[in-house]
Amino acid sequence: DILSDYKKLKTFKDGIDKRTKDLEKDLADGNILQEPSKKKSILDDKELQKKYPELYKQTLDAKDKLIKLKTEREIRLLKEQYANRSKTQKVKDFLTNILNTPRTIMASVDYSAPLRQGIIASVSHPIIASKAFIEMFKQSVSQKRFDRWHYDLEQTPEYDIMKRSDLYIADPHNPVLTAKEEQFMNNLAEKIPVIGKLIKGSERAYTAYLNKLRVDIFKNGIDAFQAEGKTLENSQDLYKAFAGFVNNATGRGNLGKLEGSAQSLNVLFFSPRLIAARLNMLNPVYYAKLPKEIRIKALLSMAKFVGLGLSVIGLMQLNKDVEVEKDPRSTDFGKIKLGETRWDIWGGFQQYIRFFGQMFSGQKKSTITGEINDMGKKYGSATRFDNLIAFARGKLSPVPAEAASILSGKSTIGQPLTIKGEALNLLQPLLFQDIEDAYKTQGAKSIATIGLPSIFGVGVQTQLKNVSLSDADRKDPTLKYYVDKDIELPSLDLDSEIPHSGGKSISDYPKEKQEAYIKKQSDIFKYNLREIKSKGVVYVDDDGNVSTKDDESNVYKKPKSFSKLTPVELRKVLTLAQSKATRRAKEIIFNVKY
Repeated sequence: DILSDYKKLKTFKDGIDKRTKDLEKDLADGNILQEPSKKKSILDDKELQKKYPELYKQTLDAKDKLIKLKTEREIRLLKEQYANRSKTQKVKDFLTNILNTPRTIMASVDYSAPLRQGIIASVSHPIIASKAFIEMFKQSVSQKRFDRWHYDLEQTPEYDIMKRSDLYIADPHNPVLTAKEEQFMNNLAEKIPVIGKLIKGSERAYTAYLNKLRVDIFKNGIDAFQAEGKTLENSQDLYKAFAGFVNNATGRGNLGKLEGSAQSLNVLFFSPRLIAARLNMLNPVYYAKLPKEIRIKALLSMAKFVGLGLSVIGLMQLNKDVEVEKDPRSTDFGKIKLGETRWDIWGGFQQYIRFFGQMFSGQKKSTITGEINDMGKKYGSATRFDNLIAFARGKLSPVPAEAASILSGKSTIGQPLTIKGEALNLLQPLLFQDIEDAYKTQGAKSIATIGLPSIFGVGVQTQLKNVSLSDADRKDPTLKYYVDKDIELPSLDLDSEIPHSGGKSISDYPKEKQEAYIKKQSDIFKYNLREIKSKGVVYVDDDGNVSTKDDESNVYKKPKSFSKLTPVELRKVLTLAQSKATRRAKEIIFNVKY
C-alpha cells in the first residue's frame, strides 16, 4: 500500500512535469490555442501530504509552475482577443481605466467583502463564510494560491454547471473589465509603484472571498437539487434562479435592460451592481418571481440576516450608554450609537430603508433634537427632490462625484475645493480616511473601535458632540452675565440642516468644517449679545418675545431696560442672538444664502 501510494503521487508529479514541458514548448512556438488535458488532482489528500512531505511539496511546486504557465497562456490568448476590439471599444476601455483608477484605490487596502458586499451570504451561511474568510487571507498574500484555487475549480464537474447557470465568478486575469469585481474594474491601478502591490493584494482578497462564498453555496444547493433528480438539463430555470439569488446575496445584481451598459454605469456609479442587488433583496416582487425552492432559501437568508442584526443591537443595548435609533426618517436609523461614534452593521441596507422612509413620509428626524421636520415646508429646507439628488450623488463614482462638486462649488462632504484636498480624497483608501477622522477625536483607541470594524466592512462614522457654548469659555464676560443669573446657555445643534444642500446637515461635514462653524457661530453669538446689551433696552411683545427694535406692526410694547429683563426674557434674548448667529455662520462657512 505504501509503494502504491508513493507511486500514485510520483506518477501524478511526472504527469504534471510532462504537461509543463509540453506547455513550455507550445508557448515558445506561439501555439497558445492548445488546451492541456484535464487531470483530477490528488493533492487534496492530506494523508499523502503527511506520508511524503518532501515529494508532496515537489509535486505542489510542479503544479504551481504548470498553473503559472497555463495562466500565462490564457492571458496571452485573452490579450490577443482583447487587442482585436473595435476602436470604439478601445476608447471606451481607455476612459474606463482612467476614470475608475481613483475608485479602485479608494476601495483597496481592506478585507471588507465579508460584512459589506457579501453580508447576507456571510450571515446566512456562517460555516461556508468562515472557510471563505480563511481563504481570503491566504490568497491575499499568495498569487500562487489564488491561481491554484481557480485552476482546481475549473477541473471540477460543477464548474461547467456554474457557468451555464450564470453564477458569477470573477476573473482578475481577464483584461476584459466586466470580468472583474466592480470595485476593481480597472487595469491601471495595480501598476502604480508601491501601492500597486497593495491594490493587487486587496483585489485578490475581495475576489477570493466572494468567489469561494458563491461557489460553495451554489455547490451545496445543486447537490440538494440533484439528490431530488433535478439537473441543469431538466430544471434549467431552477438552477439559473438559484445562481441569480447567490449573485444578489453577494452583491452582484443583474442590471436587467441596462446590462449592456454595465461598463458605462460602472464609471458613473461606485457600485451599480451592488445597488441592483440591494434593491432586489428589498423588493417583494423579486421574491414573488422566484421558484418556490429558491424563494424559501432567499427569505430564510434575509430572515437570518435581519435576526442576527437585531440580536447584535440587543446585546449592545445592554450597555446603558448605547443608543439605537428606530425611526427610519432619521439618518441614524438602525445604527449603534455610543458617544460620538455610529456603527452601521447593515451592509448598506440602512441607507435605502432610511431614504425610502424619508421619501414616503416627506419628513426627516433630527438626530440631535429628535424634532420631525417636513421637507420643503420652510424656505430653504430640503425638498423630496433635493433628498433624491443627495442620495444619488452619494452613489456616484469618485470622478463623477468630483465633477458634481466642481459644478456645485463644494464637495460631497463639504470640503473646500483645493487641489491638495481633492487629490487626497481621490487617491486615498476609504479605510485611511475613516481612521484619520476617528483618530482626531478618539486617539489611538480608534484603531480598535473604528479601524478594525471598517477593515471588515462595517460602516463607521465619528461625529463631534453637540457642543454647548458655555463649554468653550464660561468666564467670557458676555456669557458670564447669563451664567451668574443661572440661565442655561444654548447648545449648537450639529444636526441643523444647511440650506440648498440636498438635505445635508452640519454633522455630515468633516470635523475641520464643523469646528470652523462652531467657532464662527460662537464668535457671532457673543457679538450679537454684546450688541443687544449695549443698546440698554429690548422690545417685548405680549407673549414675552423679544426684539432688538420696535416692530412696525406695533405688536411689541415699549422698550424694556435690559437690566430688568426676567430670566425667561433673557433666555429669549439668547435664542434670538443664537438664531441670527447660526444663520450668519452658515452663510460664511458653508457659502449658502437664505
